[in-house]
Amino acid sequence: MKEFFKNKMTRIWVIVTSVVLVFLIVLTSLASTVLYRAICTFLGEERNGISGEGGNYYSTEYDTKEKAVKRANDVTRNIAEEGFVLLKNENNILPLKTSASDKKKISVFGKNSVNLSYAGSGSAGGDTSKAKTIYDSLEAAGYAYNTQLKAFYEDNSRSGSGRGDNPKIESGDGIAGFATGETPVTAYSGLESSYADSDMALVVFSRIGGEGYDLPTTMHKSFSDASKVDGAASADDHYFELDQNEQDLLQTVCEKFNKVVVIINSSSPMELGFLDSADDGDGTINDYDYATHIDGAIW
Repeated sequence: MKEFFKNKMTRIWVIVTSVVLVFLIVLTSLASTVLYRAICTFLGEERNGISGEGGNYYSTEYDTKEKAVKRANDVTRNIAEEGFVLLKNENNILPLKTSASDKKKISVFGKNSVNLSYAGSGSAGGDTSKAKTIYDSLEAAGYAYNTQLKAFYEDNSRSGSGRGDNPKIESGDGIAGFATGETPVTAYSGLESSYADSDMALVVFSRIGGEGYDLPTTMHKSFSDASKVDGAASADDHYFELDQNEQDLLQTVCEKFNKVVVIINSSSPMELGFLDSADDGDGTINDYDYATHIDGAIW
């Protein structure tokens, strides 16, 4: 045996053979496990199938697409009814009674009232182009609403551009802060007469977010710029607090209306200490006691 390995060519042959053998063993292991599906896809494989008449995999209760869509809408409405939470209802202010002979008028405040958040991001997103608006719902329930205020929010040249869209899940973009897009109260000049005869004010606060889009814990303009985003009370606030424009709007509405209801339009919990106390515990809310002026709140 020693004489066998003394030969240089023999040693080279043994080494090369051993390396090739190890390589083949590793390749075989990978082919039967990790690469099995890829190899089958490339080379083809025998698949199980059904010959002859297929089975009845799904028996539908609806004979038209329209009926199926209507049923889906009914289910969605039922989920919403069971999911909405009445956070506050002082003196049973809700529901506000209305009738054809005594139709109540409601002023809806908040830039995002004309740009509601209907879904999350990523796989939770979807086409919301045909979704009902808050104004559609008010009309359907028999209420009148402040058309001038709605037109004001729809006109970006008057009320501002509003919030940005959810980033695409595949973008991978991180954000240090995100502006709510709420309109500054200084922009409401000349609108006060439009809500003088309203019976109630709804104030809408929206927050977005979802899969692939974690929301920021600061209100910094960027990771390299620690100054605050537009409308923020402080750069060190977080996205789920009321920003300065929202605080100012809520204070103004509370001072102008006897009946105020807050609508939380968010798939994520917000910091709502202002519904119960003038102090939310961290000094971010200004020195106005919202709690005594807000009659109702819905999330």
